[in-house]
Order: sequence, then structure tokens, then C-alpha cells
Amino acid sequence: MIIASIAGFACRDNPIGPDSGDLHLSAEDIGVTDLWLRVKIDESNELRTITLTRDGQILFAVQYSALDTLILCDSLLPRHTYKYTAILTGKNIFSTSYAELTVTTLDTTTHDFTWEVDTLGDGANSSLRDVAIVNDTCVWAVGELYLRDSMGQFETEPYNAARWDGQAWHLLRVPTRIFGGSIATAPLTTVFGFSPSDIWVFSVAGSYSHWDGSAWSTEYVPERSGGGTKFWGTSSFNLFLVGTNGSITYYNGSTWQKMESGTDVDLLDVWGSPDGSVVWACGYYRSRIGTYLLCYTGTTWEVAYDGTNSEFLIRTDSLSGAYSSVYTPSSNKIFVCTSAGIYSAPSRTRGEAKLISFPSTWSGFPWRLRGNAVNDVVLVGEYYMLGHFNGVAFKHYNELGGYGRLASVYQRDNFVVAVGYSFDPIHSRGIVFRGRR
Repeated sequence: MIIASIAGFACRDNPIGPDSGDLHLSAEDIGVTDLWLRVKIDESNELRTITLTRDGQILFAVQYSALDTLILCDSLLPRHTYKYTAILTGKNIFSTSYAELTVTTLDTTTHDFTWEVDTLGDGANSSLRDVAIVNDTCVWAVGELYLRDSMGQFETEPYNAARWDGQAWHLLRVPTRIFGGSIATAPLTTVFGFSPSDIWVFSVAGSYSHWDGSAWSTEYVPERSGGGTKFWGTSSFNLFLVGTNGSITYYNGSTWQKMESGTDVDLLDVWGSPDGSVVWACGYYRSRIGTYLLCYTGTTWEVAYDGTNSEFLIRTDSLSGAYSSVYTPSSNKIFVCTSAGIYSAPSRTRGEAKLISFPSTWSGFPWRLRGNAVNDVVLVGEYYMLGHFNGVAFKHYNELGGYGRLASVYQRDNFVVAVGYSFDPIHSRGIVFRGRR
């Protein structure tokens, strides 16, 4: 058990448990093998002893005049019910306060996905770079795809998007504005969707394109310090774009604003808590040593952890490796994907994290991490690596492996779509793995 004193911590995703006078006990975040307890004692003029027990076993007994803390309880069992009791006593035994809380940890999820593989494009370095699932009949994948014409020659203008309607993929040429104002069909790097009529993509030409359900609009975005690599947001009025050279750009629904990241590292991913109160970004330098985890809480971006000195290490209790992806299912926890494995960390981490090691059959670099919850996460990477974490254990679908890259993945409920490309300088095609559970 680790006690982390956090004054004024206001995020509460799943509060459980009634208040009892000046003693308050609640569950802030419930996982499969761990949970966060919030213990609060109202201000008092005297030192009082608080005793916390789990199923009758004393966890600690300490004295405070006031307390507001988060307590991480780990090494728990999946789908197991625990009873926590807090007792607050002062000099007068008749003023003793009690608070009880019954919590059931989450169960593990099944690894049993059925996979289908699609290839898109005829060659000529066709590739897919990102994917977003809106629903079962609306999936967008972006990149650049080349088809042969009726004479067997490759068309000079690529398709830069593909949409899945539940039955088949439809290739599209999304208009993109280039510097100078003209319209082209530039390759796309990222896609994010809020609804079938609210889709955002970004191009290598430096422009966004937006689908409103009836037409595409596109504009060049000069408020950047690098190329765009990943979108995330809670709505079209709260949208973040990260990119190379530490570039972070924010869209408020009407204008784009350049944000200072404090670094020039290539940012590869961005994701935020469900309520949008905390946003994370991460990346590493491609040409020199350096990897960073960034955090935004509504005012400025800051470096939550500089992992440069541990980029080539494997640590079990703190972040290490090169950071490639980040995913957060709640305001209290994040997952960071690195070359060393997946790390589970508290949202106030300054490097503290628990390593979830890759399976022994895993090889190559991991690129993207997404999921539904702490017990339902998917991961993809080099050589068509695709894995699922159920809250306790990894499943590596090594039968899907091959000579190619899965660059991105998205999971919505029991539907997973991973995209990438085959390694072939001439016959490279876009690859899609569709998994249903």
C-alpha cells in the first residue's frame, strides 16, 4: 500500500461510500488488482487517530488533525469484494466516527477475438497510418493508397482515406489544402471522430479536413511548429493536435492556437481523461537520445517525466524505455506504452509506474495503445504485433505476425481495428486487422 497525500484533489470518477460526520471514505478509481481510496478528515484543533482496516486486517493507524489523501491498494484479486472500515478517534471516545465501504474489483476480460485481415491498395508504398472507430458501421482509416488503372499503371493521385460501412471498405480522396491555398489530395497522418457527421483528419501538407456529414472543409494550419501526428479531443470545440518538433495545437471550435510544449521532441501520441480534465502526450527523438511524458491540466503543458536517462533500461517500478503511446481510462490512471513494456501509473506520476511486461513471444517496437478500460486494452507494433491486456495478463496473437507494421489501433467495446502496412518497397499495401469478441 502506498499513501499519496494530495491536497485539494478534486477528480472523482466513481465515488462510492457515504460520508460519516467529519470522516469521509470513498473509492476514486477501481481496477482489477488495485483501487484508489480517498480518505478525508475535516479540520480539527486536536490530533485524532485514524485506523483503516480491510476485511478486519489493520492497514495503518496514524494521527492527523486534518487529512485529504489518496491511498493506492494493490495486489488485490480480480472480481473480489473487500470491506474497508475507517475509524476516527480523539480524546473523547464518545466522538468516535466510523465509515465503511464495500468495493468489488473489476473482473478480467476475455482475449477471445476473431480476426479478419483486409488489404487496401495495389502497391507503390501504399500504407495506413491511423484509424478511428465511430461505431460498428463507421470506421475511418487514413494514409495513402495507390490503385492501378485499367492499363495496369499506378494512378498518380492517391486515395488518402478508407471508410468501413460494416460490410466493405470504400476508398476516398479527402481534399486537403496546401501552403499557398490550393487544394490537393495529400496523404493523411491522423483521424479522430466524434460522430458519423463529425470527422477530423490531418495531412502531411499541414492542413486539417473536417467532414460535417455532407461535405469536407479544409484549411491550412500555420499555428504549428511541426507536422501533425495525432488528434484527440472531447468535442470539436476542444481538440488537440500533437506533432513533430514538440508541436501542440489546440482548436476551440473557431480558431487554432499554438501551445508551448516545453520541448522539441517528436510527439507521437495524445490522449486525455474521459472528462477532459487531464491530457497526456508523449514521444521520443528519432535522431538522438531523449523521451518525454507531457501533461496538461488546463493551464500549461509541463514535462511530467523526462525519461532520457532510462531510454535504454527496463525498470519495473518507474517509467523506462522510449515512449510511443499513452492511454488513460480515467482521471486517476494512465497507461504509457514504451519499448520496455506497458506501464500503469497514477495520474500524478513523476515517473512512478508499474511495469506490465510484454509476452516472451513479443518482438519489435510497439506503436499504439488503446482500450475501453483498465481491464481491456489493445496494443500494436512492428511485425504485425497485436496483443490484448485483460487487467492481469497479456495475450499475444502471434499467429497474425508477419513482415509489416501495425501503426495504430482503436477499440470500441468488443470491436478492434488495427491498421498499418506491409514492408515492401514496390508491393506495399495497407493492412487492416478487424477483431470481434
